[in-house]
Amino acid sequence: MRLAHAASVLSALALLAAGISAGPAAATAPPPTLTGLVAGSYNALTPAQLFDSRSGLDTAKAVLGPNAQRVATVPGHVGVPTANVAAIAVTITALSGTAPGSITVWADGATKPATSSVSFAKGVNRSNLTVVQIGGSGRIRFANNSTGSVHVVGVISGYYVAGTPTAPGTTNVTPQVRALDTRTTLGGHHGPVAAHSTFSVPIGGHTVPAGAAAVIITVTVLSPAAAGTLTVWNAGPAHPSTVNLSLSVGNSIANLAVVPLGSGGAISMWNNTAGALNIVAAVSGYVVGGTAVEGGTTTATTPTRALDTRTTLGGHPGALAANSSYGLPVTARAGVPATNVTAVVVTVTVVAPSVGGGVIVWADGYGRPTSGAMAFAARQSSSALVVAPVGPDGKIALNNASGAGVQVVADIVGYVRADRLPIVASTSRYVRNLTGTSADASTMHDEGCTDAQAAATGIQHLVLLDIGGQYTVGGVSGVKLSAINTPLTDTQLVTALQGYVDGYVSCRSGTDPITVAIATNNDGDLRTGPAGTDWADHVVEPVAANVAGAVGVTVAGANDIEPGFTGLESEAEAWTRAFLAATSAPYVFVGAASGCPTGSVGGTCEFGWTQRNFYNLAHGIAPTRILALPQVYYQPNAAQWRYISQAGASGPDRIGFIGSLSEYAACQTSGSGCDLTGLLTAPQSWQALRDALSGSPAVGVQQLPVSTDLRIDTAPGAPLSAKRVTTAGVH
Repeated sequence: MRLAHAASVLSALALLAAGISAGPAAATAPPPTLTGLVAGSYNALTPAQLFDSRSGLDTAKAVLGPNAQRVATVPGHVGVPTANVAAIAVTITALSGTAPGSITVWADGATKPATSSVSFAKGVNRSNLTVVQIGGSGRIRFANNSTGSVHVVGVISGYYVAGTPTAPGTTNVTPQVRALDTRTTLGGHHGPVAAHSTFSVPIGGHTVPAGAAAVIITVTVLSPAAAGTLTVWNAGPAHPSTVNLSLSVGNSIANLAVVPLGSGGAISMWNNTAGALNIVAAVSGYVVGGTAVEGGTTTATTPTRALDTRTTLGGHPGALAANSSYGLPVTARAGVPATNVTAVVVTVTVVAPSVGGGVIVWADGYGRPTSGAMAFAARQSSSALVVAPVGPDGKIALNNASGAGVQVVADIVGYVRADRLPIVASTSRYVRNLTGTSADASTMHDEGCTDAQAAATGIQHLVLLDIGGQYTVGGVSGVKLSAINTPLTDTQLVTALQGYVDGYVSCRSGTDPITVAIATNNDGDLRTGPAGTDWADHVVEPVAANVAGAVGVTVAGANDIEPGFTGLESEAEAWTRAFLAATSAPYVFVGAASGCPTGSVGGTCEFGWTQRNFYNLAHGIAPTRILALPQVYYQPNAAQWRYISQAGASGPDRIGFIGSLSEYAACQTSGSGCDLTGLLTAPQSWQALRDALSGSPAVGVQQLPVSTDLRIDTAPGAPLSAKRVTTAGVH
């Protein structure tokens, strides 16, 4: 910096209970991207167990007997905020049932609906994604509707923001209400649906308001007489060749569907079996009509097949091999935009597997998590709805967590927008108010508390604490604060930084994800591999240990790397590799692309550095570990990063941008020496970077979750540096 000069839905435990070993994660995925702010918008969470009757997690540790009910508390758990939450998306898994039956889930305090969330057969584990309101007590309730006993596991994958949904694409989650039962006249089809026939169900103006864009509906087929599939789609067009439920003889099964409303506000169903079917469907919400533009809003699309390993569709001809993965392109196809997509809504089907197992789905480009989307039994085709996060390459990854090859089909039925506009910026700090005394911990504690209290709720934040270069101080490793050169040992620095994170944790009001990135630069005397190891071992790890267990709090390392600083590019690479080898903590690259071209791929940057050098430092060295937070102080900086990304972009090799860094507040400090002409505010910086990256199909960034703006924390009486002209590498 010139001014400085200086983060699916079936848990691994449930998979193991089904006899599936997901194996260890290849790498830690980035924090979840919270995109929804308006009422009814959706925020994805890292899938995590909410309750488990086997272990006693947030519920009684005991099997559920016939007609037994339990409750689970939601707010403040596994990343769910303590307030402003209307409903959750949760996968309910029924394990080891001793008799066939179903599980119903509903808001605690409300009347139990006469519907089911998941159906199961004796001894066969089943799961289904459902959306459910949270009761006034902050709890949900679930019941075993069978004559036998069953264990139940709930894995949460996201939540809906509270309030009255009015913006197009927002979701209104409602108590479940039955819209169809072919055993009665409800829904207009009295009697089983004939083999290979189609019928329509009125929805808009009936169970949801007229004008709704789509319905969220759980469809259950009761004891089918023949194997096959059921397809649900918007009424009007001919049925698509997609699948919502895979059916086996005699086994009742349910699956959630998100279906656009078609002609007359209706949906259609196609019985693609050789036998008649009794079908029950229950509505649990709807998507508000209109064109969705807010972050976290959902657009339902006409169901479209994106992958079929039995053919060449989707690029993977042939079965997905045992324990192998495949990155499936999902953007710019099947009605999904090329950019600004945080997740796709997709039905995943495993066709007639020879062994039991599971499918794990996650954002491509990151290590495979130990969470999956569905379990399947040997010789039974299975389908599950997944809200799958999209990687920076526009793909989702699918892993076959079983011991034999399987044929996999994926049908896209919608998508969730990535970014909310305007972006909300967090405050980052040039730390220049430390003295190396015991007072530093109190000073930083107060700043952490201030930043937590000022942080907008319901979103993801990143705070960059820019410290300065690494030096030998009093014969031991330390730093000199940027611009003012105050020396501190590593021990003195850690004491101060622990004060900051303690203050932030003690004063925050919820559990929104916060990453505190502790940055050095490549301008000190210590700037090669050993310095990277030191930063990991003696700065980042001790600060992270101080807040271990605090929900949503991540401590990361960071480095402000610029050609105009003292260090060579080779030294910066050595530092980065050493830091990553020494710690599992995230790493944030904070750099200025000094002198790099603003209009093409090719050409050199300042002091002979190249675009490829920057690409390597911002991504290529460790694609699953590095988060890029480039300095975008002026409009041309955004163009520089577009072409740097293109210099290395190839499939999943696009740079993993987490957001933009501005220094508008810092430049308003008297005596800063900034060139204020064309200086970007934090929202302008974020928008410039998003426009530049989204404008290139080769880059096609899907999400840019954070924006942060630097300010100067100068100790009273301390001088400002004379070297203040801020260009971020624009020449």
